[in-house]
Amino acid sequence: MSLEEFHVSKSALGRMDRCGSLAWHSIHYKRPTIPNEAMAFGSAVDKGLGVALKAIRAGIPYAEVRESAHQAAAEEIVRNGVSEVDIEEVRTAIDAFPEQVHADFALCALQEFVHTPIEGLGECQGYLDIRLASHEIWDTKTSTKAKPADGARTLELGFYVVLYEAATGKRVPRVGYWTYVRRQHPSWTEVSLEVTDEFRRWAYESAAAFVRAVQADEVLNRSRIEQGLEPINYTFPGGARWPGLCKTCEHNPANGGVCRLAIEGGTNGD
Repeated sequence: MSLEEFHVSKSALGRMDRCGSLAWHSIHYKRPTIPNEAMAFGSAVDKGLGVALKAIRAGIPYAEVRESAHQAAAEEIVRNGVSEVDIEEVRTAIDAFPEQVHADFALCALQEFVHTPIEGLGECQGYLDIRLASHEIWDTKTSTKAKPADGARTLELGFYVVLYEAATGKRVPRVGYWTYVRRQHPSWTEVSLEVTDEFRRWAYESAAAFVRAVQADEVLNRSRIEQGLEPINYTFPGGARWPGLCKTCEHNPANGGVCRLAIEGGTNGD
């Protein structure tokens, strides 16, 4: 991938945050993501919530679109081709959101695409899950564990702040996650963070470090690629933050990839 084609995005930063080797291989060896139950479950819930929130922001009771939300989720499960997903559990998660998550969704933006150049980062883009009229930015997740109290201090939410403020000139007052925790008594949980200048600075500098690593990688591997040699990972040290990431990673040799840092026998741990 040439630097002219490079964009900083939440997904790219997320890969770096989870695994340096994943970030590097995603640049040089693009491969399709391998669907798994957890991913497909979250994707189905997101599709259903999209239908629900479009109605809620327009003042339409959720009950009137409930079946449509369920149908959208079911179609997403079929699209992902992961038969292990329990549609009843997905429906329960979608139905619980309007009951358990309380916010002013009037005039909110859903999956809002934001694209702008930022000095020091270059071209940046991302899709904001939910952006309230107050300019708060929220992300929905599904997980087997609740996020800790400080769980909203993440690079992806920080990047959303930097991106949205650069593109619009508006200040983001708060960011957070609404997470559906899949446990014995499933429920939606909330963690949030007041956006400070320090959080903005940290997010920008973290993204800038990623950009510099990409730029250095391009310089260091240019001659190798021109000679028809395989690139070498000089600038993205470190493997998976937890072994479970390797099990379903598309770059794991067990899944047809070429990553040398893949952990054999990794579990599905969170």
